[in-house]
Amino acid sequence: MYDDRITLKLISVTKLDFETVIEALGSHFIKFLSFNGYDQILKSLGTNLHDFIAYSDSLHEHLSHFFVGMKSPSFRVTHSKEGSMYLSYYSQRKGLAPFVKGLITTASQELFHTEVIVNIISIDNDVVQFEIINKSIDSDSDAFEKIKTPLTDTTLSTSPKSLFFSVETLCEALPFHFIFRRSFRIVQMGNSLKRYVKKDFFNKNKTNKIMFSDLFIISRPIIELDFDSIITFSNHLFVVTTRDEYIKEIRNKSSFVPRKFSLSETVSKQFPRLELKGQMISLPAFDSILFLGSPKITHMQEMVDLDLTMSDFPISDVTGRCILIRSLYKDEIELTKKYDRAANHLKIVEKKLRLEISKNHKILHEIFPIKIARILCESIKVDAEYFEHVTCLYSDIVDFTAMCSSSDLKAIDVVKLLNKYLFNCVYDWIFMKFLFYLHRLYIQFDNQTNYYGTFKVETVGDAYVVISGVPESADDHADRVVEMGLAMVHVTRTIISPKDGKHIQMRIGIHSGPCMAGIVGNNNYPWVFN
Repeated sequence: MYDDRITLKLISVTKLDFETVIEALGSHFIKFLSFNGYDQILKSLGTNLHDFIAYSDSLHEHLSHFFVGMKSPSFRVTHSKEGSMYLSYYSQRKGLAPFVKGLITTASQELFHTEVIVNIISIDNDVVQFEIINKSIDSDSDAFEKIKTPLTDTTLSTSPKSLFFSVETLCEALPFHFIFRRSFRIVQMGNSLKRYVKKDFFNKNKTNKIMFSDLFIISRPIIELDFDSIITFSNHLFVVTTRDEYIKEIRNKSSFVPRKFSLSETVSKQFPRLELKGQMISLPAFDSILFLGSPKITHMQEMVDLDLTMSDFPISDVTGRCILIRSLYKDEIELTKKYDRAANHLKIVEKKLRLEISKNHKILHEIFPIKIARILCESIKVDAEYFEHVTCLYSDIVDFTAMCSSSDLKAIDVVKLLNKYLFNCVYDWIFMKFLFYLHRLYIQFDNQTNYYGTFKVETVGDAYVVISGVPESADDHADRVVEMGLAMVHVTRTIISPKDGKHIQMRIGIHSGPCMAGIVGNNNYPWVFN
């Protein structure tokens, strides 16, 4: 996952149209999920495009358990009489409407083999309106069936007289349900939910109506508390949360001790809040809505904090069993998490190690000849070798000792000024000129060694030592070194001495013959020849 700002910067670098790139990303995302084995999960969301979009909120809700802090979008899809669909897209992330357009278009092609046209109708703050049109005009075609929700013929009795259970049975079988009227007055509540609410609350509201807003707020989807809006979102997963006033009842009811949280978390997270996830079902005959759901709980401690027990869950609800299994395998789950953290840490360490090894190899290639550096990189001992034909060059600067022994630059001053230079303090410009000209001289010499294919063995003060024919033999070793020497003489004519303002002079000696070459010592070892 990348920050949206990084994505926007990458798009700006391409200098392509923003909406075109974002739409292409949405299209690629569906193909990416299918390629990585998630196509079955996508197809399981629905048998048609309408249900696929409607139940995507449920998938986002499930993923929120694994990706803490994920700000998932919300979708509302409705049909028109003409056969097209209208999609309302809500997200806190700005500018991703083209992404949704590409995603819906490709999902219809890849999952339901249907061509659709997705148009953006309006953009209002966090809500974007889309129109989804099937390219097939014939509403009786198979393609049209792939985007609409099928209507099931009712062949059984719908008369209330045909019900074989009472209200008491319903409240026992559905312990966390509740029914509310268009006025949002709660008229029925499951037994566990009723037990969860303190009796004083019901006694206090005997004469008054118990309203939906007295007990709950809708956490998901993000909609206004409007009866018709809830019916419109009936295909979506709903999460209702107890209000703050209700939390006080839980706090008094249980022996809850607030756990310590980080300062970044809000104060409200320090106390338990009952969350119910489920579905809103329209009851048109009574102009009411039934909420059918169960507590949104992931571990046993939440049950203790919320004063819930396993008996509060119906046998048909797997929530209680999942919590129990998770509790029984808590140690194994925690061990797996530790293993994952250790594996991730190991990857980070390995990455740092590879970076350090790369740096070390780079340094070795700068210090030693390429052949020797490669051997050292493989941790192989380098034995001394005898070379029959080698040419070496020794050089030094004329009157270099006199420069250093100048009355203007004493030895103790050199040390002091060098320390000052290393710590970025005030320094003597005469000494700095001296260092600068020496540095400039050797940089040009180093460039010449690369050009003529020679190797710089070492520099000691003003002495500069070059060799050719070692460790790899060269028939023209003498020619290379001579050309290198002539180039060095030419370079010295461009350098001015900081002592007398004249061009510096160098003594250069060249010798050819046999030699022994190898590494001396184990630590800070130089590669030398004799």
